[in-house]
Amino acid sequence: MTDGSSSTNSGRVYAKPTEGHISLGRGLRQVIFLVPMLMLFGLLLLGLPARQRTVGLIGGAITAVLWSIVVSGVRVAAEWERGVILQLGKLQDVRGPGLFYVVPIIEAVRFIDTRTLVLNIPRQKVITRDNVPAEIDSALFFQVNDAEKAVASIQDFRFAVSQYAQAALRDVVGGLSLDELLSEREQIQTQIGSIVEAQVQEWGLHIDSIRLQDIELPEDLKRMMSRQASAERENGPPLPRPMAIAWPLKV
Repeated sequence: MTDGSSSTNSGRVYAKPTEGHISLGRGLRQVIFLVPMLMLFGLLLLGLPARQRTVGLIGGAITAVLWSIVVSGVRVAAEWERGVILQLGKLQDVRGPGLFYVVPIIEAVRFIDTRTLVLNIPRQKVITRDNVPAEIDSALFFQVNDAEKAVASIQDFRFAVSQYAQAALRDVVGGLSLDELLSEREQIQTQIGSIVEAQVQEWGLHIDSIRLQDIELPEDLKRMMSRQASAERENGPPLPRPMAIAWPLKV
């Protein structure tokens, strides 16, 4: 997944979700590093005699390297982000939003987006209960409720929730007839969402919804359905069946 461009799947165009952390602290780190370094080297060049400048510049370069390591720990998390901190490989805490510090070398941070996220579920080939093949495109909307669990309890929560949603979709649709698949889309979406939600809660996730975007049927079946609909339009709606009238009996 890359930027907000689109992808084509069998002639259909679907949006690709953006993902990944955008560094908001890069500019701040540059300012914190450059301002003291400019002042330091200015003093070294202007304040030291010519014979001592070489030694002074070497010391300044070493200071710059050490200062860059210290400054590299300054991080900024956006309002919708949380930074999960690992200290020497051990889960430490969750920091953010806003400015915080990560101790270089000892600590590492992984940023988690807590907004509603969207995943395109790849087209799934399914067979209904009455043996009709179909292909279904869908989208999954979910949120990260617990950043610690999302990092520590599952290897890649985006990939995992997508795979689980695909399996749940195939299981649910496989138990339905074609008529139910075409007419009960809302109930199907709710049922799939409930199945996935029951599992991903353990991963710190919450399913907002699963939407079936497109249901593709075989061409011959679509032609047959089209002919049947045409015939019904030409013949008109079926006439109501006559009601039996109860006449009073003469005594």
